[in-house]
Amino acid sequence: MHFRDRGATVQLVRTTYNAETKRSKAEVVGRIPRHTLALSADVKAKLTPAEVDEVNTYAERTRALQQLRSKVAAHGLMQTISEAVAYAAATRDEAERDQLRALFAEGVMALRRASAPPGAVKGKPAAA
Repeated sequence: MHFRDRGATVQLVRTTYNAETKRSKAEVVGRIPRHTLALSADVKAKLTPAEVDEVNTYAERTRALQQLRSKVAAHGLMQTISEAVAYAAATRDEAERDQLRALFAEGVMALRRASAPPGAVKGKPAAA
């Protein structure tokens, strides 16, 4: 089983060898959505049990890798912010500085929303 990244989906490709032509043939047997990496019943029916295991292993590894990327990004955020602030301070182009200010403000709002306690309502603290 081979996996091809195709934007919002991942193609599941089965390669079989043809002894007559002495060549391999690749056949797309299904697709899974990238955001869930879950097999639909239709696609699962087309796969062998070993291929289903391969897809599940691929999905687990992909999720673990994405979680690791997210963790590295979160823990490296302060360094990124420091570099961005230093760049913005050194920039002399006012149009670029205005654009950076808007991006920084948007980023601050997104961070506040993401770090708010569960159940917090916009503008109000979460009930204790």
